[in-house]
Amino acid sequence: MSTFQFFVNGDWIEFDDFDVDWSLAHALRDRLGLTGTKIACGVGGCGSCTVLVSRFNKHSQSFRHFPVNACITPIYSVYGCHILTVEGLGSSDKKLVEPIQDAMVRGNSTQCGFCSPGIVMSVFAFQNQLRGDATMSDIKTALQGNLCRCTGYRPILDAIQQCSKQCSECPEPCSENTNDIEDQVGNNLIRCQRASQQDPQFEEVRKVDTSSKKVFNIEKLIVEFVSTQTQKKSLQFETPFGNWFVPRNLKKLKSLLPEYPKAKLVGGCTSKPIQLIPKGFDTYDTIDLCEIEELKIVKLEDSCLNLGAALTISEAEFEVDNIIKILPDEQASILKCLKNCFHSFGSAQIRNVATIGGSLSNPSNYSDLQTFCNGFGVVVSYLKLSDDDDVNNQRIISHIGIPLTYQKEKVWFEKISRRTDCAPAILNVAIKHVPDSETTLTFGGLAIQRFKTCLEGLESSENFSTLEEQIQLNFVRDSLHDLKYIQVLAKNILLKFKEWVDNGCSDNNVQESNFKSTQLFQHVEVVGTSNDLVHRSVPHASAYKHVTGEAKFCDDVTKFHNELEMGLVLSTKAHAKIVNIDYTKALELDGVVGYVCSQDLSSDCNKFGLIERDEEIFSSEKVTARGQIICGILANDRSTAKRAVELVTVEYEEISPVILTNEDAINHNSYYENHGSIMKDGDCKPIFETSPNVVSSEVKIGSQEHFYMEAQSCIAIPKGEDGEMELISSTQNPTGVQMQVAQCLNVPANRITVKVKRIGGGFGGKEVRCLLVALPCAVAAKKFGKPVRCILDRETDMRVSGKRHFYLSKQKIAFSDEGKLQALEISVYANAGNSLDVSMAPIERVMLNLDNAYKIHNFDYKGYVCKTNIPSNSVMRGTGAPQAAFLAENIMDTIAATLGKDPVEVKQSQLYNEGDYTHYGQKLDNCNVRKCWEQCLQQSNYFETRAKINEFNSQNKYLKRGISMNPCHYGVGYTALHLNQGSALVHIYTDGSVLITHGGVELGQGVHSKMTQIATRELGIAASKIRITETSTDKVPNTTPSSASVTSDVNGMAVMNACRELVARLQPYWIENPDNSWEEMVNKAYMDRVSLTATGFHKDADMGWDGKRGSPWNYFSTGTACTVVELNCLTGKFQILKTNIVMDVGQSLNPGIDIGQIEGAFVQGIGLFMLEEVIINENGELISADPSTYHIPTSSDVPQEFNVTLLTGSANPKAVYSSKTVGEPPILLATSVFFAVKDAIRSYRKSIGAELVFDMDSPATIQKILMACQKTNSSSDVE
Repeated sequence: MSTFQFFVNGDWIEFDDFDVDWSLAHALRDRLGLTGTKIACGVGGCGSCTVLVSRFNKHSQSFRHFPVNACITPIYSVYGCHILTVEGLGSSDKKLVEPIQDAMVRGNSTQCGFCSPGIVMSVFAFQNQLRGDATMSDIKTALQGNLCRCTGYRPILDAIQQCSKQCSECPEPCSENTNDIEDQVGNNLIRCQRASQQDPQFEEVRKVDTSSKKVFNIEKLIVEFVSTQTQKKSLQFETPFGNWFVPRNLKKLKSLLPEYPKAKLVGGCTSKPIQLIPKGFDTYDTIDLCEIEELKIVKLEDSCLNLGAALTISEAEFEVDNIIKILPDEQASILKCLKNCFHSFGSAQIRNVATIGGSLSNPSNYSDLQTFCNGFGVVVSYLKLSDDDDVNNQRIISHIGIPLTYQKEKVWFEKISRRTDCAPAILNVAIKHVPDSETTLTFGGLAIQRFKTCLEGLESSENFSTLEEQIQLNFVRDSLHDLKYIQVLAKNILLKFKEWVDNGCSDNNVQESNFKSTQLFQHVEVVGTSNDLVHRSVPHASAYKHVTGEAKFCDDVTKFHNELEMGLVLSTKAHAKIVNIDYTKALELDGVVGYVCSQDLSSDCNKFGLIERDEEIFSSEKVTARGQIICGILANDRSTAKRAVELVTVEYEEISPVILTNEDAINHNSYYENHGSIMKDGDCKPIFETSPNVVSSEVKIGSQEHFYMEAQSCIAIPKGEDGEMELISSTQNPTGVQMQVAQCLNVPANRITVKVKRIGGGFGGKEVRCLLVALPCAVAAKKFGKPVRCILDRETDMRVSGKRHFYLSKQKIAFSDEGKLQALEISVYANAGNSLDVSMAPIERVMLNLDNAYKIHNFDYKGYVCKTNIPSNSVMRGTGAPQAAFLAENIMDTIAATLGKDPVEVKQSQLYNEGDYTHYGQKLDNCNVRKCWEQCLQQSNYFETRAKINEFNSQNKYLKRGISMNPCHYGVGYTALHLNQGSALVHIYTDGSVLITHGGVELGQGVHSKMTQIATRELGIAASKIRITETSTDKVPNTTPSSASVTSDVNGMAVMNACRELVARLQPYWIENPDNSWEEMVNKAYMDRVSLTATGFHKDADMGWDGKRGSPWNYFSTGTACTVVELNCLTGKFQILKTNIVMDVGQSLNPGIDIGQIEGAFVQGIGLFMLEEVIINENGELISADPSTYHIPTSSDVPQEFNVTLLTGSANPKAVYSSKTVGEPPILLATSVFFAVKDAIRSYRKSIGAELVFDMDSPATIQKILMACQKTNSSSDVE
């Protein structure tokens, strides 16, 4: 078959030149230009590429509509199907959107917008499949495979529920649930409603028909196509790169094997990403078993249920669910375990294509299904295909037989993973117990080789010893998990099972209740005209473009003529001399144009760095970290460039020592000299000599991957004269990129223009590390004289880019018997990596933020920036402040635990008051620390909740709850004074339309939206007349990076000033005739030769900092969070039951956007302190390098009740319209989750007689939590 045929968004598509190795995403984006389907990970782990596949089965005369990950879906698998992408749902240009798109916009459910199209498609598929009312559990299941780094998920969940059928568990919509803080409504507070239909930006937008009609039309198209086709017994696709066969029956399969004996048999294709095969690579033949009719059986027999190997996990789950409903409970126990096993199998997108046979044929210790089958005696039936020894695959799985249970059998399946959704099992176990007989346990997981063991009953004390020995024998030494932890976990699972049996087999898991949320803010009267949007909760200006896929990001830019793609060759050694680089094989590959390396630049031009030029664009003589860029390969397409990179060979000579950790740096005295921080306030020494309580300790805080959804990206376009070049860059720092590119190309900065439309998240990761892509791009574009595009895949991005720093803190504290902190002596070490980057900033920020919100009287700080052999770390949201807050809260926790006091009592007595001075000498004016604290204390009903928690804990042995209330006090601004400035350029055209350009970059925080709101007030015109297109260095020069939470402050003031200048010029025409329309005034001014262009500038005043004393901050943003958690002390699993946040944002420019920033920052903080663990092995290799090994929070990880209140009565004379920034401060409040879990652990430790003062490093992973629940560090310690 030479032509590939399918439907896309109702259109008939034919490819005559397709290749079987294409992914569906490649076909959609690169061949059809449907860039709404985003690629964020490329391995099916994030859901950004989700599309809806509709398939008709002519044999059963039925349709199946299901979401898939386009990035790992082979193109051949959708032959004759219909593909619905986000472009097929709605269009902001055409003013037509689907209900879910409209609900997400009005509910402020988008920020950067990169993940939004995938979420929309997942929800659309969910709503199409929905039969009856949707529960919140259903909604979260639908979102299992979709990641969002910005929003914190709350507005997404609310939007889905609001446009889905009413939740059967809740009598009213989610946003209207009655919560504790609802009593505050009416006290000058209003609930954050969805945007009003009358808001100006919604004037012409309307909804379209429901999804059922759209799906009906899809089905009609497919039926018409199928009716014209003869029913083929198989599909066969032949291309130069290999053949792909899709047999319909076993007869055809058997006939193929003699002709293609080396063919690979596949079923599902979800285990690895699709890689395009360029010319010059070996081809291979593939036979897909998914459509073989005989492998799709579903048959219930007297003793078992038979399921065909070609059934997808979703199909099997559906069948199992139906069978459970008709079977007696005593016979369905194993099937219920299977249903639970299926639910934790990847995501909906994965389950829709992964098959039973494929899952069982792919050897994997951590496969849940394989452990299930081994543990419960599932019969795996094989079918012999050939006796020919030359045939690779002589047999296949035909079906599995799941036994039914008998009345006395007790069965249990448990999976323990780092994250609730879409994470491989650390340990999974299938337990089968027959009373008065043996107990069989089958273990699998990342940490062990799968094994089965039999124990005598459940009561024997020897069982634990036997299990411990078996775990030790089968432990995988390089599993990244501690042997003692796995032994404790295995025995605790057995204990948990025993408790379950003893309790009559009632559910003993942490349960999820209804999702609730409330967002409250102060009502501010609108000043001026009805066009004035300031202080109003209007959605993100690009929200409709986000949800329709029309928002363009760097890689969505149409390819240029003769454009080249670049792949990067990275170091595979942590510290080594480069002996030789061989490009021969790479250059022989068809489509490869050449390469760039250090030899293309002078030694001076090959250096870069914002503070110190201590990095090389291309490593010249040696490498100092794995992931360091050695060279770039240029090719005509991305797949060829990627393959060519693999053909470059680099010969190394390793160098010692290899320094990887803070401890290594201390041992080798390896620091960046003159970039640390030292501060002393008061005298600690005499306090330590006389204080009744002195405690010394150490604590570590882990790193964090930025995990912006859009990977590092850049396009460099040479202009052909005078060295001019334009760069389209995914950067937070356009000026920084401009200046560094100019320097490396040895041209003046006025020859380089950097443009940014929007970026798909940044969080600090695109402030400096974006240069790793931009600089090689620029060098290559100059060398070859062609546009060059470099888009990193997720794994490369994670390996090459910097992250949040690893920290080690050694502290000594003195405190009174009343709990007052008397002295703090502390040394903090930050692992900067192999270059300085801007690492002096976070170590300085730790020093300045160590007070968090508490008055410190005697303070001695030493901060060290450690030089190591890992990729250079960089700034990330909060820049050292989250770690400082953690250290401060850890100190308060230690004091409270030592004295046996409630932490609230200890903290409350030491909170800042109005007029206090910080330890660095800044006076606190308009200090709202205590206001936020008192309001949160009241709204969370802290003392009543604490009493209820104590009662709950006294009644539950292994389930414990904890609570923590934590403040934050965040200084806003740059300590580098010159960066506290902003500029803007405002044009008024003669038709009355306005174009604004300013120095801020839109990275999801809504800065363009806020600038538009400011302009509506100052100009008195509707938002529809105002446009902000991009950030560009040729429009607004010398911009400050969009970081440190100052972007809206400094640029907002600049926009305001520019607008006021223009209004002053137009005022005479208004005075002359107040009835003139805006357009008439503008035209009269133009005719009078009045300039309709103005620049605006702003610099923050009253700031000064010499590195030791002064006022480094423009003002402070404060808040308080109270969090309640429930912990299973046998597994380490926890749920966040409730979080109340009170945040001081002054008079918010946009409450809806600001609340979204608060929630998003808080959930990102949950990742930092609880879930996300950057793992680097002893060779300096990053192990956590993709979504399967690095786990950011999902929708299942957010608080079950999530309430946010904006503090009333707050004003801020130092920012635009009395507002305050909100991007970074709320991440500090996520310490409340960590210490609530620690509070629950402490309750359990008290019950087993363990020490109540204990250290626990961050992040508090499931492993650390469980080990903290042990009396000692001994694996035999099971209470």
